[in-house]
Amino acid sequence: MGGLKHIDAVQGIADGMVDFISGMATSTINFATSLAVQCDTQEDMIGDLCYEIGPRTLDLITPMIGLRKIAGHVAVIADNVCTAASAPLDMVLYPFFDINMAKGIHNVVNSLLVLLIQMPSITIARCAAHKSTAGVVMCLPDIEPVFNLFVSGVRYIGQGLDNWINVISIVVQKVIGMDVPTCSTIAAGFTAANYSKGVFGSQQISVVGLTKNLYSVTDGVHVEYFSHTNRFENKIMYNAFPMQIDTRLGLASVVYSEYVNQRDDTGSARTAMMGCR
Repeated sequence: MGGLKHIDAVQGIADGMVDFISGMATSTINFATSLAVQCDTQEDMIGDLCYEIGPRTLDLITPMIGLRKIAGHVAVIADNVCTAASAPLDMVLYPFFDINMAKGIHNVVNSLLVLLIQMPSITIARCAAHKSTAGVVMCLPDIEPVFNLFVSGVRYIGQGLDNWINVISIVVQKVIGMDVPTCSTIAAGFTAANYSKGVFGSQQISVVGLTKNLYSVTDGVHVEYFSHTNRFENKIMYNAFPMQIDTRLGLASVVYSEYVNQRDDTGSARTAMMGCR
């Protein structure tokens, strides 16, 4: 039976490697494709996608699911082969299981990509379109999205490190024979409250139902999308509104763009929101 468990674990590791490699390849292709959005230099022909950071992000969260699968099966093998190594390995591998660490790496890396790639291209497009009417100010780079992504990433990593320290404490207490809390055998669902702390901080937020499979959380500045069909992935749109809105006045789901990457998993385009000040 032990041999069968090892074979299943090795197969799981192989599956995790395939998921990671295919996820990185898909993310890289989608990222490169998003950068190829062509913007006409005529002001009345400029599309909003020319200035949006959200669709131009490199998805690093989905590939991390493959790494988490690998780490889980490595822990199973270690527990079966050498029980004494199980506790130390659990402590070492924990960051692979915490979604906060994946989101932190995702946001920090994308903050660098925005700084080096997206910000210059967006600035050039905006300058070409609006310099003649609005002046040289339209040719200045907007570095706010860089700081938003970086700060959000640091918050997620901080939350992940805090969780890691708690796990290490529990494992050590268990090893030395102390009573420790037991974990539920049923995984707790990912909620908007759990996801949004790194993005919105202590700001008041509102939950908006968009489609049958999609809902969002917003503080009137940033928007975070959640899918009912994919509990392990969410999308963050920083500075999603042209100006800060008052969420107390209500929000409505609307169709704003027919682009494929603006639709939900079922193809519905009602993924945008309209608010008031």
